[in-house]
Amino acid sequence: MVMFPKLKRSERKREYALYTDEMRSSVVYHWLFTRYGFRKLDEICLGLDSNSSHGYQSMGIAHYLGLTQDHHGYFQQCPFSLALSTLLEHLSEDSAYSLLYCYVRDWLLSHPSEERIPPMMLKEQDPDYRTDRVEASYWIAETLLQKSRKETVDEKLLSMISADDRTQSVKLGRRTYYYSKTSLKEAVKCLYDYQCQVCGARVYRPGWVQSLSRTEQWKFLNADAHHILSLHEEGPDRMENLLCLCPTCHRRFHTQQFTLRSNGIALGCEDTVLNHSWEISVKHPIQLFSS
Repeated sequence: MVMFPKLKRSERKREYALYTDEMRSSVVYHWLFTRYGFRKLDEICLGLDSNSSHGYQSMGIAHYLGLTQDHHGYFQQCPFSLALSTLLEHLSEDSAYSLLYCYVRDWLLSHPSEERIPPMMLKEQDPDYRTDRVEASYWIAETLLQKSRKETVDEKLLSMISADDRTQSVKLGRRTYYYSKTSLKEAVKCLYDYQCQVCGARVYRPGWVQSLSRTEQWKFLNADAHHILSLHEEGPDRMENLLCLCPTCHRRFHTQQFTLRSNGIALGCEDTVLNHSWEISVKHPIQLFSS
């Protein structure tokens, strides 16, 4: 294993939250592969006037991901394949490595070079390495939960009910945190441990074992998040408009075979084709919309 300086992550996300994944990717790449300072990165990666920003914006992005002076230019003149494999080798040490890998990989994909990088090293088709999902999982683990005791995990996840979907922010205690749309979806999935609210099914991936802690198991589970009233129908992007579903039940809601019904006491799913209904699992407030 190639040694890599230990990450020293900052909890401050203000600067990180202000910019797109493409801009973050550029900051990470240039900090690891060049000797440009943060002032220069503010200019070439974020399009800022460094005389006003002083490099603080790109520095905030780097520090949130754990990058320090020890990582500056670490991969300069290093083959891209070796850099990617180095980040992958350290995944078990810190969840931030997954995000660093995704940002470097994304930058390399958008800036092709003469070096041929093996497809298996780029993981383009692997859902576990989708940048938006990795970023969301990282935010939930490091910001929303912040090493919570297991008995308070649901309480922390349910705090997303109070999120402001206009600013994509949530207040936790005295502090305000910014989240991505994917983070909201992942929070709903985590609340139900990726188990379908309608049929109870779970989709497992290699690596899952029952002895893992609850939060560790999430890394090896798949589920879909479904908007009850779709966003293109102007449904709110809020927790109460989301369900955790397996892919099959998700598809049945979109074909209108399934629909939600309430009898005033319990919430149920109605199969409009086979004409039967049943109660669904509910751990968070769910909003129904009139048709």
